[in-house]
Amino acid sequence: MVNSNLKKILANQLKAKLNSPDYVAVPSLISHDDFHGSLLVSASQKKIIGTNINPNRRENEHVVCYDELEPKDWEEIVELIRKQNKEKEQIWEEKKRDIEAKLNSQPNLYYYWSRPHPWHGRANCWVEWKGMRGYTTFSGKQNGRGYGLCIAENHPILDSFSFQTGFYLIDTNKPIERNSPRYWSDGGKSNPSNFHRFVEVGDKITITPFDKINSLIQLFKVQNIKQISLTNERGLLIEYNPTNSSESNRDDNQLLVMSNEEVVNKSEFQVVQSYLQENNKSSLNQQELNALLNTNSVQWPGPNSNGNLGKNLAIGVGVLLVIGLLISLLVKNKRVKK
Repeated sequence: MVNSNLKKILANQLKAKLNSPDYVAVPSLISHDDFHGSLLVSASQKKIIGTNINPNRRENEHVVCYDELEPKDWEEIVELIRKQNKEKEQIWEEKKRDIEAKLNSQPNLYYYWSRPHPWHGRANCWVEWKGMRGYTTFSGKQNGRGYGLCIAENHPILDSFSFQTGFYLIDTNKPIERNSPRYWSDGGKSNPSNFHRFVEVGDKITITPFDKINSLIQLFKVQNIKQISLTNERGLLIEYNPTNSSESNRDDNQLLVMSNEEVVNKSEFQVVQSYLQENNKSSLNQQELNALLNTNSVQWPGPNSNGNLGKNLAIGVGVLLVIGLLISLLVKNKRVKK
């Protein structure tokens, strides 16, 4: 049996943890793991489950049992857990809606929901589709409907991927497909789990952190840069846009050669250099950066396109019927005159 002093100490520790602002806090870049609070209640087993919440139980420090608290404290703590978890889930849902709205505004923008985990490796899902043993998934959204981007877990693009939660600009020409009937989930067209882009080994794809693109755009804009190219010595050749000499100390169309040693000392140009090397590009200009943020929307395949096809066929058949009717009337009129 646990004495009353230890029960009260444990109860106060739990209440302090639950009333802390950190308990309901949700990071700016959320993951699926951030949805629930850190404490859960098992009503059937009369246990509170969490991480490092009971130093008094050496054999299992992730559990607080009913008999380790006074009945009044137990009821108060259980109610507090449910209240705080609900508040945290509401905050998470609000941030999720903001993420989906941002994804819907840009067709080549995706969100990676997972966090690095030593057990998961490169894949965060292990269902065999299209011959893939497992894949890394991203969330995308177009025309108000969500879908998943699935990259084969042995695709070489993942060799340099950070597996950090956040937004990524991804360029791939793979179409959006509807799942086969075997994997069709409830909810039909409104369920994003029913639509995917599958990127298999050998398919061309680029992944760029969204923040990196924004920082590149700001660099080009602030310093009025027209183009940056890699040199043979792994340095950079920077070409500036023409400027008004009365407003600038440099000459129009000035070219600046920056050695690799100089690049190392300038973090903003390190971002440019790494982007060019990672994407196997020799140069980068403002137009290319803007294009990354303004890719044309990709139309959905499937039922909608089939519906449009049927509609067009119906219109075509109607036109043919009208033409046929006119021809028959003209022929009839000629016969009457004769």
